[in-house]
Amino acid sequence: MLPSLEAARVLEPDLPDPASVRALAGLTIAARFQRRDVRTAELEVSEARLSAMLREPPPPPEGFVHETHVVLGQLLELRRCTLCAVRPGTVPCPFCSLAGCEECAGSGWRSCTACDGNQEIAMVEARYVEDREIPLRITFTPSFSPAVDAVLRTAIDDTTDPPDEYRFELDRSAVFAPYRESGEIEAESFQGFSFEDAIERARAGLFGIRKSGEVVREELRAWARPFLVLSFREAPQLLVIGDGASVRLLRP
Repeated sequence: MLPSLEAARVLEPDLPDPASVRALAGLTIAARFQRRDVRTAELEVSEARLSAMLREPPPPPEGFVHETHVVLGQLLELRRCTLCAVRPGTVPCPFCSLAGCEECAGSGWRSCTACDGNQEIAMVEARYVEDREIPLRITFTPSFSPAVDAVLRTAIDDTTDPPDEYRFELDRSAVFAPYRESGEIEAESFQGFSFEDAIERARAGLFGIRKSGEVVREELRAWARPFLVLSFREAPQLLVIGDGASVRLLRP
């Protein structure tokens, strides 16, 4: 059920004639992003681990998964291992408390965990390549005062999917366009309810996720969230919100 002045008067029969009526809409977005983030760090590895390290990152995954890969950037230095300086190639067994320890055969010593017993370690610059899914579910509304914005955010339920008739196809909107400065896009509407700057606010929010890493895949769904703003000469504003099944009145 779309919000309307008539529906509002069913709930409040004595509602006076408003001085103005604004038909507006928010935008609820449910999104999944598969993003690849890369960070660099220095790392000590054994020669065996150095040989086994990836030289190039693998292709991005085809689905929405969480994986981390350690890729060799460059070899900085080969040097003697300092962890096993007391007894080269071995370190005290951290598990040994009784004779007959299976980890060290009761000797009290086991192969050095840093150099794998080779007595040399490699200092490398490694790239940590993390593939991860970023879920997002959020509602963007046209800009109001902070008080009205807070009421709208509370009133519009974005935890469940609205009815299908409220679906808004983002592939025909400016949300998918390259990011531009605010004000360069005409306000779009949904069945006569204007998004005003809600589309631009959504674009800015999505752009923040896309720019912070390499987004290799994304899925987006969106629903319009229509509402009316009734203004009166001698009364506070009234928000008329429809959720597909009913209409509610809110006074910010």
